[in-house]
Parts: sequence; C-alpha cells; structure tokens
Amino acid sequence: MIGRITGLILCLTALLNPAHLPAVEMRARSILVLDQSETRGPFYYQIFSGLRSAVNADTRSHTTLYSENLDLSRFNGATYEESLRQRLKEKYRDRPIGVVVAVGTSTLELVLRWREELWPGIPVVFALADEMDFERLKLPPDVTGSIVRLALADPIKAARAVVPDLDSVVFVGAPWERQVIFRNWKDEIPAAGERQNVQPLGAILTNAETAELILNSPSPDLSEGKEIPADIRRDDLRASEVIHRMRSFLKRTPFETKDIDLNDTMREVFEFLSVQASARNIALYPQASPEALHVRGDPVQPQQVILNLMVNSMDAMAAMPNGRTVVGRTEMNGGSSAVISISDSGPGIPPYRLKEVFDPFFTAKQQGVGIGLSIARTIVQAHKGRIWAENVAGGGAVFRLSLPLCPT
Repeated sequence: MIGRITGLILCLTALLNPAHLPAVEMRARSILVLDQSETRGPFYYQIFSGLRSAVNADTRSHTTLYSENLDLSRFNGATYEESLRQRLKEKYRDRPIGVVVAVGTSTLELVLRWREELWPGIPVVFALADEMDFERLKLPPDVTGSIVRLALADPIKAARAVVPDLDSVVFVGAPWERQVIFRNWKDEIPAAGERQNVQPLGAILTNAETAELILNSPSPDLSEGKEIPADIRRDDLRASEVIHRMRSFLKRTPFETKDIDLNDTMREVFEFLSVQASARNIALYPQASPEALHVRGDPVQPQQVILNLMVNSMDAMAAMPNGRTVVGRTEMNGGSSAVISISDSGPGIPPYRLKEVFDPFFTAKQQGVGIGLSIARTIVQAHKGRIWAENVAGGGAVFRLSLPLCPT
C-alpha cells in the first residue's frame, strides 16, 4: 500500500513540474482530491499526509491542496451527481486546478464525464481503481494512476510467516462477482492451493472428478490414476484435521486472557475493513465510548466476532443501490459490563428468524455455510458474555454483544 501512495505522489510531482515546459507555462500549483467515500482512517491519513509532505518539500512556491468527499457510498443517482457537478463548478470557478486526483473507480468515472466542462486539459491521477475497470474505461494518455491488484500468494506468504504450520485458508466476504479489490483471487486459488496446501476439500473433489474421467474413458490409463488415491487420502487427513480444530474450538478450549480495551478492539477492525468497505461503496462509522472499556479476554477472538458481524452487514446491503452504512458503537452498560453494537442500513432480519441466526448451519446466503454467527456466539459465551440480534425501527439490523468489565 505504501508503494501505491509513493507512486501517486510521484505522479503528482511530475505533473505539477513538467520538465518540458518553461516557467511561464507551468501548470497551476494546486491539487483537487476527490474521494468517493469516507476520508477518515489510517489509509487516507497516509495519502493526505504524504501529499502534504510532498508539496511542502518544494519551497520555491506554495501548492494548494483541496479535498472533497463526494459521499458516493451513501448517495448516488443522476440528481445527486448533477448537484455535485454544479457545486464543484461554482466552488472552483475562480480556483485554477493543476491536477485532479480521483480516489476510487466511481469518482474516476464522474471526473472523466465532467472533465471537458470543469477541468479541460487538466491531467488526472487516480487511485484505488480495479484492474478490470481500468481496462473497461480505456483511459486517455493524460490520465494515470495506480491499479489495485493484490496477488493471493502475498497474504498467504504473510500468514505463513505468522503461522509456520498453516495448512488451511478460509475466505470470508462477498461473492466473487461482487468483489472489487480481491476479485482476481478466484482464478488464483488453484495455483495458490497447489503451492500452499490451501482448501483440502476442493482438492479432494478435483482428484475424485479426475479419477472418474479416467475410469469412464473408453481405454482408461490406470497408470495415470495411480497417484490419485494417495492424493485423496492426504487431503482427507488434512480436512479431518481442520474439522478437529474447529470442534476443539467449539468445545471452548482454554485461551490466553489479557486486559483489553474494547474501544481499541472495534477501532482496529474498522480500520482493517476500511479499504474493502470503500471499494463496495459502504460508509463506516465507528463511534467509540469516551471511557476506556477494559474487559478480560483473548486479544484476537473478540476482533473475529466484530469482523464477522461487519462482513455479514456488508453482504446484507449488497443489493442496495445506495445508502449503505455500517455503524459500530461501544458504550458502558450500567458500570458492570460493556456493549458493542454493529448496525447496518440493510433489509433487516425476518422477525421469526431472529432467534435462529446463531444456530449452527443456519444461513440466508446461497453460498454460506452458516457457522460464522455460531462461532461468534461461542466466543462471546467463552468470555462470559452474551450476543443477540435486533431489527432497527428505521430499517436495518443491529447485533449487540455484552461483555463483563474488569473489576476496578
């Protein structure tokens, strides 16, 4: 990510100081940054602090940095976009712009549409544009930037550095067709699985289908299929180990407990999911308690619960055209416990299913397994807490988990 930010800054520096133009023809030293969603969080802090450091490093003349949040994650449509165009036109009518920075594909598409009228001849630098969108838009030569494409092998390599005996990887998130940043992982799974021993059940199915094709051929080559039973046996043992670990976890095996602040726990998960939420046009609003909320527990498992709840909320809003938000709140509950709530603006949960959502293998997703919320409840109960779901009166659902505070 740091490399993409550095590349963005280098592009802006080159555009503001083109070597082939004399001083009198230098472009206006001003940058207009347009972002499609929330501009808070560590990622955007790095972008804007990096931009500010770069423009301030040149003491020859002052560079003005403008920033606008278009809020496309919550509002869109022709009427809203027209209001944005009119506002930008009037606001910057007398402000010469040297470079326009478009953060996100949605912003880039609007900038390209408005460019001839609002910023004719002004170069554009983009960030967080998906590789497939880049190919689709067929950008002109004076529009450049960084394409988002993360290779699956990289996070697996990082995970193995932390867990040397890693033998399984589980993917949690939206269906592949709705992914933006990680869409390419679908095609990389077979190769990554072969190199890193990922997904034993998938390997078993592939080997079984291969054996079936060989045996059903008119003249089967038995020598070709001799290695298949050994591969199936190996992957079956690995799958059994995964199930064994899951069963041990559900039996509430002991875990290390520490004094943790739930404000930090929630904040870290929101920061972790900020890029994925931005790519899916979802606005995140963490609202931490002004008081420290110290509980005794595992430092990782409560984060897993919040992560699961947030991903579920994001998935529930996938079909909504706009107004997608996830709000996280931590608060004191009577002085003896703390409550974390994760609410969304989605369609909510059918009332008759509110008590079923935590049951093992219950799911409303076509591709879901139905163990995420069951595991979440197990984690919360292991921390002597409770978790429940409600529907919000104005629309959407809210999941709340209550944990006992450390005695003072």
